[in-house]
Amino acid sequence: MLKNLLSGVVFCALSTAAFAADLPSRTKAPAPVVEAPASWTGFYLGVQGGVARTSLKYSDLDYWYSGVNDHVVSGYNPALGLKAGYDFNSGALLTGVGAEFSFGRFKGGGETSAGDPTYDIRSKASLLGSLRGKLGLATSNVALFSTAGLAFSNAKHSYDETDGSGQYSRTNGKHVGWVVGVGADYKLSAKTSIGVELSHYQFGNETHKLFNPDGSVRDTRWRQGESYETLMVSFTQRF
Repeated sequence: MLKNLLSGVVFCALSTAAFAADLPSRTKAPAPVVEAPASWTGFYLGVQGGVARTSLKYSDLDYWYSGVNDHVVSGYNPALGLKAGYDFNSGALLTGVGAEFSFGRFKGGGETSAGDPTYDIRSKASLLGSLRGKLGLATSNVALFSTAGLAFSNAKHSYDETDGSGQYSRTNGKHVGWVVGVGADYKLSAKTSIGVELSHYQFGNETHKLFNPDGSVRDTRWRQGESYETLMVSFTQRF
């Protein structure tokens, strides 16, 4: 009797184990992976290219030519350069600091006349750059921002009378000024982006003396200064 009872218990246990083995697995599925939103925080390095407009303004301070007062002439030239900096992204707020350099033949001016005399007056530079702060708004893929800061160039001024008198001037322009700009960046990937920025560079005026062909100084003064507007497209790598 006892033997038969033990046999029944063993049979029931084995049957229960076999049934449990046939049940579908109830293993918990892994939680979905949620990617963190892309951030603009970090160092960056990029290239930029576009067009620059040079606006040259000049005046005859002693009125020895009539009608020449804050006259403006402009010229357009291609530009190519580099940019680097650091951005910090907290929520929708974007801040940063950066430097950029553009190279080209930034020049404006030409031959003109004020009454009887004619003259050729020009401004030219090969380097235009800035150190700027940045403030803007950003989503995971798009950033809109404004910039402002210190500008610099290697501008040179020239003046030549072309009516036969030979009077001339060769001087440097203002090399330090200020810059403001607005721009936008779009992320192509987590570490690369393209962008566009419109900037205005403003440099002060310099007052120059004119010289006679023999090198003696004339008792006349000439004021000259320039500003630049650039429209640049950039490709940036972030680190």
